[in-house]
Amino acid sequence: LSPAQVGLLGEGDDIVIATQSWPGSDVVSEVAYRLFTIEGAPAPTVSAISGDDLITIAEALAGFTIQGTGIPGATILLAFSSGTSAEAGATTVVDLAGNWSLAITPQDVYGFGEGVESLEVSQHLSGTGFTSGVASRSFAIEPAPVPTVDAISADDTISPEEAQLGCSISGSGVPGATIIILLASGVTPEAGSSAPVAPTGRWSLFVSAADLARIGPI
Repeated sequence: LSPAQVGLLGEGDDIVIATQSWPGSDVVSEVAYRLFTIEGAPAPTVSAISGDDLITIAEALAGFTIQGTGIPGATILLAFSSGTSAEAGATTVVDLAGNWSLAITPQDVYGFGEGVESLEVSQHLSGTGFTSGVASRSFAIEPAPVPTVDAISADDTISPEEAQLGCSISGSGVPGATIIILLASGVTPEAGSSAPVAPTGRWSLFVSAADLARIGPI
C-alpha cells in the first residue's frame, strides 16, 4: 500500500480478507482474515524553551529557537496564544534525524508581549494526510527592568557655566535596548528623545545649550 492508499483507509482498525483459487478451476479456498491497525500520527514533542521556559531580556533581544522532535519529513504546525505569526513562518519540517526547530526574532517577542505565552504544536504527514494531536508548552517572557539615570552634572544642578556648554544625561540599561527620555518641560532635545544602550550596558543623550535655554531655569 502506498502512503496515499493508507491515508484513504484512515486511522484505526481494518481487516484483510483473502482467498485463493487454482488456475483454470472454479475451486476457491476458504477465507483467511487478518486484522490490522493503522496508527495515527503521534503528537510531536516541544523541548523546554531557552532551557527553562523563561525568556530573559537578553534572550528576547538576541532571539531564540523553539525546537523539538517529530516524524522525519513531517510538517510541524505552530500556533501561539497571542495570535502572533513568527517571522520565520508558522510551519517547519522535521529533518531526517527527527528534529525540528523554528527561529524566534526580537520582533516576534514584541508581538508576544510580557508575561506567559502558550504554544500548540502538531505535525502533518503529507504522505497519508494524517495530522496529529496537539502538544502544548507555555513559557514566560521577562518584563523589561527599569533603567537607571545617573546624577546629572554630578549633583543634579546645572550651573550657568555648565548650561553654556550643554550636558549629558546618562545611565545604564540592558545592552541593545532603547532608552526613551521624556522631560517634564515637554522639551525634546536636539539629539532626540531616545538613546541606545551600548554593549557595555551604558547609554547617554546630549542636551545642548539651546535645549537648556528652552527648558529655562526652574
